[in-house]
This record gives sequence, C-alpha cells and structure tokens, in this order.
Amino acid sequence: MRAKLCFLCLFLPISLFGMSKDVEFFCYAGSMETKVPLSIIRGIVLFESEGGNLLAENTNPDGTIDKGPGQLNSKYIAYFEQKFNRGRKIYPYEAESVLITARILAWNYKQLGNWERAITAYKWGVDGARDHGVDKEYVWNVLNMGGYYE
Repeated sequence: MRAKLCFLCLFLPISLFGMSKDVEFFCYAGSMETKVPLSIIRGIVLFESEGGNLLAENTNPDGTIDKGPGQLNSKYIAYFEQKFNRGRKIYPYEAESVLITARILAWNYKQLGNWERAITAYKWGVDGARDHGVDKEYVWNVLNMGGYYE
C-alpha cells in the first residue's frame, strides 16, 4: 500500500480534528525532535486515543492498560522511561507523553526501515512487525486519521 500525503492537510490546524492545544503542541514538538512525519504522529494519537483524549484508557486482553493520547502500555512504562525519556518519569495522561510516541516511532523506523512497518510496530512491537509483516488495516487507519490518503 502506497500512501500519499494529503496536501491540504499540511495546512489544517490539528485542533480542527478535535485535539487539545497541548497535545497539538507536543505532536509538532515530537515531529521536530525526531523527524517523524507530523501526519504519522497525529494519526497515531487521533486513532489510538479517539481524538487525542488525554484520559483515554484501554484494557488489553492480557490485563495491561494502554494510557493517554499515545496509548502507552502500562507494562512497558519503566522501559519507555529508560529507553525514550532519559530515565525521567513518564506521566501517560499528560500531553508531553506524545513525545514518547514520536521517539518510539523514530526508533521503530530505524529498526525496520520504512514507515508502514514502523507504524505496525507501534501496535505489535518490532518483533511482531518483523514476524507478521505490515498490519495494513492499522496502517491505513493511522495514515487516514493523520491526513494521508491512497
């Protein structure tokens, strides 16, 4: 699946999509810091937390809880703090946690070499993306929410 950038979406403020100004700011900041395309960060946040909801929670079948706008898994918070936040505490319900989302995506891209696999790895992990390939439905949803289209 080849995705193309929706040219108009480059100029639409994220707030039109229902995201808070704080989440909007950290989407931009994360993109600037990591060079992850803004539309991918935006798509992850909008899709995962139903519009960038800071208080979003989802209980997984294994009992872990995904929290905040990037739906960071509670099982891996300590790992994320060390790997992606220089050992500093992460507060998943704060807008700043979107920076962790961007850093995870950048690391996934570095490991896997393309954005479709990096997006898949955000959901399934790098090993899951390597073992099972691209989750086309998830990638399409993220890219669609973020302003890409086929």
